[in-house]
Amino acid sequence: MRRRAWSLSNTWGCIPVALFALTGFGVPEAANAGGLNQFIGFGDSTMDSGYFRYQSTGGSPGAGGPGSAAALDAAIARTVAAGGTGAFVGPGVVDTIQLAARFGLLALPSTIPGGAGTNYANGSAQTVSTTAGNGYANGLYNNVPIVSQISNYLAATHNVANPNALYMISFGGNDLTWLRTLGTSLSPQVYIQSLATALTAGVANLQAAGARTIMVLNVYSYARVVGPGGIVAPADAIDVNEAATYSADVWSGLRAAGVNFIPADVEGVLKYVSQNPTRFGFSVATEFTSSPACGNTSSLVCGPSQLVAPNAEQTYLWSDPHHLTTAGQTIEADYI
Repeated sequence: MRRRAWSLSNTWGCIPVALFALTGFGVPEAANAGGLNQFIGFGDSTMDSGYFRYQSTGGSPGAGGPGSAAALDAAIARTVAAGGTGAFVGPGVVDTIQLAARFGLLALPSTIPGGAGTNYANGSAQTVSTTAGNGYANGLYNNVPIVSQISNYLAATHNVANPNALYMISFGGNDLTWLRTLGTSLSPQVYIQSLATALTAGVANLQAAGARTIMVLNVYSYARVVGPGGIVAPADAIDVNEAATYSADVWSGLRAAGVNFIPADVEGVLKYVSQNPTRFGFSVATEFTSSPACGNTSSLVCGPSQLVAPNAEQTYLWSDPHHLTTAGQTIEADYI
């Protein structure tokens, strides 16, 4: 099936186009497409453009500890050699690369040899690190938390941020996954607010250093957990509510801190897609995380031979239960 062509005017309806369209949040005039000369990304696997293609994963607590690094790294290398990307999109194109390209820019991972990479986003990154110390079983030991990514960029630029760059920030998914592993041992509200405060401070530092065009995505959850008939299980409904709370805390915190930013409602966009799949070329068989393009394989180590169909990156919404296909990434980039 070929993905249906569509336009913003007749598809999004009441969903606002994020980039450069929202003036009510104090978006700076630098948000002129002609003034952008660099893409800089901070975030998690949803923005990762191949970070661990050039950097060891360090292994994972859930895969046997640090001793699993060699096997995981080798699996990524084999996947890349077979046509994969080293990103969490299977053999596809992630949103950061697509978005940057629309402005004639690159979104190479910061780990690429030669120092040309400006996308610091990396898989399993949380806002602040809890991975090794608290036994977050799905993490990669060498992930770099989002607040640290921002700090590392500012350290590399001697605390002078490029005023003409487009800064893109994602957060939240790994934090909420970790929160679910704790059960009732920690107040979700307290945990979420502490992370929102830390991220707000990091983004405020970025603006203080000179960044002027900062886009902050909210946490998507609904489209990832919804099932046929629009059914969301009670446990998943908690995840959706926590994602909404986290997103609201970050956005309100940024406004209170005087940060000029562009809020990108990817949660709303993907919810719309999940409720109107045929308008985007998907079907009941291809829109849910229960039937991803990579089958039972993680999108990080998914090459062409692991796809459930040769064109699955274009006809399915999800690569795996957490990450979008090229088709989904394109929808996200088109919205932004």
